[in-house]
Amino acid sequence: MAQLQLAFDKAAENKNRKTILKINLKDILEQDSAYTQVQEQLAALGEKRKQILQSISDAYPELFNELAELAAAEKNDKELLTDLAVNSLASGEPIEVKDHDGNPLEPVFSVKFKKVK
Repeated sequence: MAQLQLAFDKAAENKNRKTILKINLKDILEQDSAYTQVQEQLAALGEKRKQILQSISDAYPELFNELAELAAAEKNDKELLTDLAVNSLASGEPIEVKDHDGNPLEPVFSVKFKKVK
């Protein structure tokens, strides 16, 4: 358990250092006029992109509705796959899945920590 705490502390230290470096880099970049000019151009292009997407969305609402439905279905499918894989792993069953080409796939699990309330 102590080793887990040490690893967690090291990861937190690295994360904090990374945050500080990003803040410093952002300050340096904001002082560069060329960078600021490019940021403004990007913002203008982003707004133009949104307008184009909105006009296309208005012209083809059924396409965008189906896309939104498929995105929601994909999220639900991923949750179901995760639940089934964890349950299979917990019960000691092997987890065997193959893609459309017949290649075997293995699950990848991730652990995150959050504050206990």
